[in-house]
Amino acid sequence: MKKCIYRVIAIAFTVIIAASSLTSNVSAVKVSSKIPNDEITTTAIPGTNFDDVAADAWFTPYVEYVLNKGIMAGVGNNTFAPSETICRAQFATILHRLSGSQPVPYATLFPDVPDNAFYTTPVLWAAQENVNVITGYENRFFGPNDPITREQLVTMLYRYAGYRNLDTKVTADLIEYPDASSVSDFAKEAMAWAVGAGIITGDQGILNPQGGSSRAVCAAMVQRFCDSLLPKELPNVEMSTSCENITITPGEFQDGTFWVKLTDITATHGVQKIVAAVWCNENQDDIGYYQAEYQPDGSYGFSVNVANHSFHFGTYKVAIFVTMNNGIRLYAGETSQQIDGSQAIELLQTAQNYSSSTNYLLVVNTTTCKTGVFFRNGNSWDYMYYWLCSPGAPSSPTIKGVFTVQAKGYGFYSYGSWQYYYTQFDGDYLFHSTTYNEDGSIQDDRLGMQLSHGCVRLNMNNSKWIYDNIPAGTTVVIY
Repeated sequence: MKKCIYRVIAIAFTVIIAASSLTSNVSAVKVSSKIPNDEITTTAIPGTNFDDVAADAWFTPYVEYVLNKGIMAGVGNNTFAPSETICRAQFATILHRLSGSQPVPYATLFPDVPDNAFYTTPVLWAAQENVNVITGYENRFFGPNDPITREQLVTMLYRYAGYRNLDTKVTADLIEYPDASSVSDFAKEAMAWAVGAGIITGDQGILNPQGGSSRAVCAAMVQRFCDSLLPKELPNVEMSTSCENITITPGEFQDGTFWVKLTDITATHGVQKIVAAVWCNENQDDIGYYQAEYQPDGSYGFSVNVANHSFHFGTYKVAIFVTMNNGIRLYAGETSQQIDGSQAIELLQTAQNYSSSTNYLLVVNTTTCKTGVFFRNGNSWDYMYYWLCSPGAPSSPTIKGVFTVQAKGYGFYSYGSWQYYYTQFDGDYLFHSTTYNEDGSIQDDRLGMQLSHGCVRLNMNNSKWIYDNIPAGTTVVIY
């Protein structure tokens, strides 16, 4: 009998995995993580794997059952939606899965059941003469999106039991329920059987036959049906995900940017989405989530910047989670890498030696071509942004010293080019954008090198941010 396969290292999306102690040395340029096969074990996936299924909820064991039997799955984003009302098409799909999902050729049996809908084959299967689990309305429509009532649900189960030649002799007298008379004629026999078999146990003391059936209630009824009439018949389905290779390649390790590449991804129910949890601090207070995008070479990947993790440096952990096409998200693998950040750390340490009359401080290292934007945190400075810049060329160096933010302007024309969003810090020395031609096209957008006429060039978005947000009087440190 097949067991449900799943990696037991982590099942919750917010992982709690200890990070190793922080250092400031780059140990390698590329790191690969090969997940060994012996990390796979056989066990049932807990119902609490869904984000909206709590461990102490009454329906959790029922959700776990239908999940592992492949009878019901998630609705997307790793949720089960236990309180959502189930519709007629969805319940037909559940019964079809119970019968092994046999193929059925398309026929225009119901005007509102088109070809290639998720419910097309289940509805046509259930409406076959030899199955006879469902019938349409008097107008010949099926109503696939109509909510299914409790009495409709047990009637379909009753007919399904008859189709499978299962024992339906046990019945109960409904007279003990105060609303027994409200059960529709078509459902009375099925309701008496469902109560007698323990499939329906009442809704706060009543049958509530015309009430809607939530996905949680449906899961409970289905498990009771299977436990009573199909004991030990349904094996667990296999569900597993794996990311065999996780490769970290630097943008600039000293800046804290890196690319994560994922290859050899497998998932028993297809890949809907891949999300990574990334963090540096052991207590995961800097955790962030990234969606991996499909790449032209067939891999998946995403870019990480320590700016999204409170500018922390040290051992970064990357844990991969794959959401399958059945809506279930499983852990698929992880790796770690030392991210140095020595240049950013040095700039941060330099900032602590200065004060500012505002809550901001700008620091430029003309050697490494980096600009740091800092904000006040008590008596110290914390990173806000860390940018590449292009200070003055050796023949026209940027002035060094301590200055303050002065005048600002939208743009100016100089040395045959336009520069935008300038912020003055001393005389003709400015922060401004990279250079543009008179027609608005880019003239020179290079950053990370000494090539200006003395000003500090930035990406236009960054020069505009300073223009918009940094007040006059802010201290500017150039060294």
